[in-house]
Amino acid sequence: MNDIYISPPDSYKKTAIGMIPSDWGIQKFKEITDILKCGIASTPTYVDEGVPFLSSQNVKENKLVLDKFNYVSQEFHEKLTKKDKPQKGDILYTRVGASFGKAAVVDVDWEFSVYVSLTLIRMKKNYDNIFYSYLLNSDKYVSIARQTVFQGGGVQNLNVKVVEDFDMVVPPIKEQQKIASILSTWDKAIELKEKLIEQKKEQKKGLMQLLMTGKVRLSGYEGDWTHYTLGTIVSNKSGSFDSSKEQEVRKCVELEHINSETATINGYIGSDESKSMKNVFYKGDILFGKLRPYLRKYWQASFDGVCSSEIWVLKPADSKILSVNYLRYIVQTEMFIMNCNKTTGSKMPRADWGHLSDLTLHIPPIDEQESISNLMNVMDKEIGLLITEVKALEEQKKGLMQLLLTGKVRVKV
Repeated sequence: MNDIYISPPDSYKKTAIGMIPSDWGIQKFKEITDILKCGIASTPTYVDEGVPFLSSQNVKENKLVLDKFNYVSQEFHEKLTKKDKPQKGDILYTRVGASFGKAAVVDVDWEFSVYVSLTLIRMKKNYDNIFYSYLLNSDKYVSIARQTVFQGGGVQNLNVKVVEDFDMVVPPIKEQQKIASILSTWDKAIELKEKLIEQKKEQKKGLMQLLMTGKVRLSGYEGDWTHYTLGTIVSNKSGSFDSSKEQEVRKCVELEHINSETATINGYIGSDESKSMKNVFYKGDILFGKLRPYLRKYWQASFDGVCSSEIWVLKPADSKILSVNYLRYIVQTEMFIMNCNKTTGSKMPRADWGHLSDLTLHIPPIDEQESISNLMNVMDKEIGLLITEVKALEEQKKGLMQLLLTGKVRVKV
């Protein structure tokens, strides 16, 4: 980072969006773009094969997510893009829904059309597209976007005319490019870590499939495994706690507090903040979200507390037959999840314990269970460490964006 420096205080000027370097300018967004328009407002007729039709779900912060989208016919696409055809290097900016105000540069050389939930932006020459994508994703411009939306009555619709009128900072082009390059380096480091996390998760899943079915045995174990139905070795009974009547305040875990697939939580509330009947859990119990079980929300409790009635509290019926640590991994297996997804309800599917309790499991002796669990726990810690590193990189990048995109710290060009 030897190519960044801090300018003296007298080299800044006051503008409509705050203090910026004296050699930076301010221009309206419409003045520095060749195209700034939203996609089609009406829902088209989708086809099985054709031209990709992208929407806000395909845009995250500085990243296109192209794992799921609809298709429109080539004829309809040609009609939509007759004047302005999206292309590689354009910016897609979300404008509708809870995720409005996110920007990403198109990094694929595809033909595609865009829905009304996206704004298509093409920068003029000497205005770096990657720089302006980062700028739109910065705290300053996310705040500006949210203020304009809520001033409009709270309807989450970022009007294109409003975006056209954004005051945008304009550093010299070489500085734009250098800033974009530095921030892109951070994003590449984050992306590499995220790919490594996914690889580790797949390795863990594959190892679980082998070890927890007996297809592969750990060294030193040769004892017979025993067949049990889930309901005979796992208890789904827990105490009840009526938070609308009880004066005692306990730690309360709701479904939104359990992270998908990672066996972690992101927080909890006080039971006095959610007045309803709760399930009681104790440290070591296994919590599993029965509502929309395909979300894979599970967690081994690290403290005593209460939880939503939409969360099962599971524990071994007999600790001599089933280890609670092994149960932690049973609820993560594909067989368990698949059977949970044989649910009741269509709009809000819930796993059915009556069905699930008949699931037959092949269970190893208790000492082998513990050895398998210890090995899985080592892999969990490796994944957890990588996730922590990603969060640290994201925080570093966020801080760097704040400094570089406001000119508080300059780059040498």
